Amino acid sequence: GGDGDARRRTSAALAPVAMEAMARLVWLLLLPATIYLGSMALHLKLLPFAGRGDNFHPKPFRCRLGLAPRRDPDTGAVLGPATPQADCIAAGCAACRGQFP
Repeated sequence: GGDGDARRRTSAALAPVAMEAMARLVWLLLLPATIYLGSMALHLKLLPFAGRGDNFHPKPFRCRLGLAPRRDPDTGAVLGPATPQADCIAAGCAACRGQFP
């Protein structure tokens, strides 16, 4: 009987320590890893598209980038291929005709 009581007291005393360890694991490892991996996934999803910050790249590189598809502003649903602007430099734009992809 005494040996079982000691084990129960030990496991009861270790329960808060185990909960604290799990909480620290979540806050110190899992949460930052989730934020990091989520931002990397977003970055890789947006990477192949031309945008406002691409002007420092040389023209042959920018001509390899695609235009982001047109989306419905309310629902975010894809409406179709992007419509090139008159001054765009990306795949499908007039300025990139003749450039190698």
